[in-house]
Amino acid sequence: MPDVLAVPLPIQDDAALVARVRAGDPEAEADLALRFGPRMRALCLARTRRPDLANDLAQDAMIALLLELRRGGLRDPAALPAFAAGIARNIVRSEHRASTRHDIQALDMDVAQASAEAADVRRIDVERALERLPGADQQVLRLILVEGCKPADLAARLGISAEAARTRKLRAQRRLMEVFGSPPPSRSPVSEPPSLR
Repeated sequence: MPDVLAVPLPIQDDAALVARVRAGDPEAEADLALRFGPRMRALCLARTRRPDLANDLAQDAMIALLLELRRGGLRDPAALPAFAAGIARNIVRSEHRASTRHDIQALDMDVAQASAEAADVRRIDVERALERLPGADQQVLRLILVEGCKPADLAARLGISAEAARTRKLRAQRRLMEVFGSPPPSRSPVSEPPSLR
């Protein structure tokens, strides 16, 4: 499909229009908008398929075209239609990149929020499960899970031997797992004997 903005216009008209815009003629700017505004909107609409966005992008493209012409960014006035089309395409690409970055940031925020909500749910589940355990098991698990006590620290805090602390820790963990409905972890991994075939 040919580019809407690449439809050839008389070269003299393009050259005269560019010269008038560079000279600061306000009527030349209005003529530029009349000549290229609808074409830029059509190009933006074809690439975005969103009329509201296409209107905004076409206005941005017209402003960029006008500024480029004022500063002398177009060397060959005969290339005005292609130059205008290139500006419009670049504006659409920039918008697409910006919206993609925004979508990724929004997704990251949604994932972070979902993770925080899941962590809150898990914390509440653990607290409810702890409440169903005997007080001694609650104390052991809170020291381990909240305060990060190791078996030696646990033994010192409870005034018991290190072996007794390990036993109480294992018992409390098993009871907590039972409350959650999961099988309790084994005390030590037991390897299967090799089969005799």
